[in-house]
Order: sequence, then structure tokens, then C-alpha cells
Amino acid sequence: MPRRQRHKLNDRSARHDRAYKRAKNEGYAGRAIYKLEEIDQKYRILRRGARVLDLGCWPGSWMQYTAEKIGEDGYLLGIDLKAVEIPLPAWVETVVGDVDEWAPPEQPFDVVLSDMAPHT
Repeated sequence: MPRRQRHKLNDRSARHDRAYKRAKNEGYAGRAIYKLEEIDQKYRILRRGARVLDLGCWPGSWMQYTAEKIGEDGYLLGIDLKAVEIPLPAWVETVVGDVDEWAPPEQPFDVVLSDMAPHT
């Protein structure tokens, strides 16, 4: 009987590509940082002192990048169903909860980021 071929998405080593390894080597929580970095370089959405909301912030690589860009004069709040477990600057806030059931602060945000997927 022929051996069944494994799908690449089920193969952990196949998912750990060059971007994943680069992110880990640079101390980021995930490879998605490079998507945000590309967007920011093209559109310059993140500025020093900005107020930023990150919806679906786990595992935290977007928060790491954003914190570096806006600095401690800014405000960064992330919300996700999962707790972000990586070290972030003390001035960064995270909320464990459902975005649909969460009441945002009254002061508006300059930027809203989201890389979330439904039901995850």
C-alpha cells in the first residue's frame, strides 16, 4: 500500500520557514511582524506618540513592533482571547477577552490594527 503523503501545513518543520526563523532570531513573537513592517514602511501608519489598538494581538509580534515605533509617549492596547506571554514594555496594556464583548476606552485611537481570524 502506498504511503500517504503528509500535508505541509501539518508538518511543523515546513511552517518554520525563513521568516519564522528570522523573527525568532530578532526576538519577535511571530513572523507576522514583517507584514506590519511592510505596511508601515509603505504607508507610515505608526508614529511616535500615537494611540494604537491591536485587535487579536496574540502572540504579540505586532505589539512588539508597534511599541518600538510609537515609544513610551504613545499608548498601546492589545486585546485577544489568549494572553500575550512575551515581555512587553511596562506602559503597554493587554486585555484577555473577546473583542465583541469589550468596551473600548472613551479616548479615540489613531490607529487600529488587526490580524485576527474568526473563532481562534
